Amino acid sequence: MVFASCSEGIPHGVLSSGKMEDVLVDYHLAEAMAEQMPGNRDENMCLMVESALRKHGVSRAELDSSLVYWCRNSEKFNDIYLNVYKRLDIMAQDVGVEHQEQSMYSNLKTEGDTANVWTLRSHAILLANELDNIYTFTLDADTTYHPADNLMWAFETLFFSAYGAEDAYALLRVTFENDSIAGVSQRIGGNGPHEVRYVCPERFRKYRIRNISGNVYIPVSNGAFGCLSLNRMVMVRYHAKPVTKNENDGKLLNDTVLAPKAAGTGVADSANVRLAPHDIRGDKARKRTIDIVKEKPIRVMRRRR
Repeated sequence: MVFASCSEGIPHGVLSSGKMEDVLVDYHLAEAMAEQMPGNRDENMCLMVESALRKHGVSRAELDSSLVYWCRNSEKFNDIYLNVYKRLDIMAQDVGVEHQEQSMYSNLKTEGDTANVWTLRSHAILLANELDNIYTFTLDADTTYHPADNLMWAFETLFFSAYGAEDAYALLRVTFENDSIAGVSQRIGGNGPHEVRYVCPERFRKYRIRNISGNVYIPVSNGAFGCLSLNRMVMVRYHAKPVTKNENDGKLLNDTVLAPKAAGTGVADSANVRLAPHDIRGDKARKRTIDIVKEKPIRVMRRRR
């Protein structure tokens, strides 16, 4: 640890990047185990984390000092967490857990009815301070976007918090060519995959998208450390399916009815064609007569005297 610290130019008492990576891996493993244990979650978390620190011979004070230092070097800390995530992913795959859905999104091309239009970095680090607690992005639309496109922003999260809070908030916002704005917000809680879905409102379905923007932020903590790692970020764009309308839709007259379709006959389907009463009766003329029924004469009954 001493030689590694000197080579990286970090102060005494601060964990090296490699040591920090090892501690964070075991921290998140301990957190996952605490979630599965019966009883009080906070107590289980405290016991499992202390066990992980003892495994590496690191005290809580050393961990806190190291976190403060590495958070000031956000780019390096981001690289550390990226390696942590890769190692956790390999461990998950070794026990049969796969990120099939996220991998499918990542393998999508940038064109087609369903495409991954994310062109930015796929990972980021948020810190619970007033400067680094928000991640923002903007994606400019191009000619491959269609009116009424729907979106899904997908990512995975890893929380590291000294005060036990695992809450974040995500916002996905769409700006249209007429300067209108629509969006959706969502609370993000816990570790794992998350999806923020946006469905184009009916009143904006005729406009093209100018750009897509969004953010994720975590609340600022009061002196305690907290961070959030965002990984595998993708933006999936879906073209809306075309809606086919019959030319007679909305023109149903009072004297028309829907004709059911009989198997093997040429009668039109009720879902597509509306028939008038004459079409239903056919060409046969209908005989119209008035039947007059004669009443029987009234018989006068004479009263006998």
